[in-house]
Amino acid sequence: MTRPTIKKASPNFAYYGQQFDSDTESKLLTLLALDDANPNKTAILSRISNQVGLLKKADNIDNAPKAGDYITASQRLKTMAINLINELADTNGYIIDEINKEMPNNDLHPSFPLHAVEHQLAVLFDTLTSMEKKFSAKESRGAQKKQTQGMVVNGLRALFQKYAVNQTDQKLFNPPNALTDYEQREVDFIVTAMNSFYNAWNVKKVRRLFTDNE
Repeated sequence: MTRPTIKKASPNFAYYGQQFDSDTESKLLTLLALDDANPNKTAILSRISNQVGLLKKADNIDNAPKAGDYITASQRLKTMAINLINELADTNGYIIDEINKEMPNNDLHPSFPLHAVEHQLAVLFDTLTSMEKKFSAKESRGAQKKQTQGMVVNGLRALFQKYAVNQTDQKLFNPPNALTDYEQREVDFIVTAMNSFYNAWNVKKVRRLFTDNE
C-alpha cells in the first residue's frame, strides 16, 4: 500500500508586498477616488501591496493538511517513538551507562539522564494519541481550493470599502443586475491589484470569490 502524501506547508511564513508600477498605483488611486496629493497615499498603497503579496505564499495556505494528514503523521511518529523506546530497552547496559555519562544532567533524572528522554518519548506518544482522537472527529477536507485567492479578493474589497471615496450612485437607469458605478469601481480596483501579480483576473472571476456571494 502506498503511503499517503502529506501536503508540505507551514503556518509560519514571511512574505513581501507586491511591487506596483506607477501606472498601477495611479489607477488604484483613481478607482479609490483619492487625490495623488492625499497624505495617506503611501500607507494605503502599502496595505494594498501587502494584501496582494499574500498570493506569493498560496501554497502555505491552500496546502494546509487535512484531518487525515494529522492522523497519518501521528501514527508514523508514534511507531518511531515506540521503536526507539524498545531499542533503548534492548541496548547493552555498558552502552547505556556511557550514554548517561555523556548526556547533560537534568533535574528529573540526575543520575540517569537517558531516563528523561524515555519519559519524554512516552509523553510524546500520549500527546500524539490525543491528537489522533481530536482529528478523527473532524471532516478530512483540509483548506478550500484556492483559499488564498478568496482571502486576497475579500481583503482588497475590505480595503476598498474602507478607503474609497463613496460616491452616491443608484441603479435608476441601469439594466437589471447591472453594477452601480461604485460596485464597478470596487471590482475594477480588485482586478487591477491582482493582475499586478499575474494577469488572469476579470470581473466575473473576482465577484465569484466574494464571501457574500452577490
